[in-house]
Amino acid sequence: MKDVVRLQVEINREQMDELEEIRELGGLRTKKELWDNAFTLLKWAAKEEAKGASIFSVNEDDGSYKELEMPFLERYAASVRKMNPEPQSTASSQNGNGNRTAATKLTSFAKKRISA
Repeated sequence: MKDVVRLQVEINREQMDELEEIRELGGLRTKKELWDNAFTLLKWAAKEEAKGASIFSVNEDDGSYKELEMPFLERYAASVRKMNPEPQSTASSQNGNGNRTAATKLTSFAKKRISA
């Protein structure tokens, strides 16, 4: 059996109500299921940012988009890049902070989406 650790957090009532609503609307039965889903999403987003990708929400009806801006993800990605620097050959396709611009990434996303 895996080691089990208990996690206890303090949040305000409004946040708890939001969590419960999200859990119920998503068809999750327990807070553990909600945690597992939220943690999976956070791990995925952190790994994608560390690879130089950005996380976007795209409205397919009107083509509008919004990039997720989360300081934690930016710090995580920067720390991973420091530990695992990329070869110089890829740096030419990136801007000064090691990431392609959001517009370049979205254009690339749109081209892949159209060709699929």
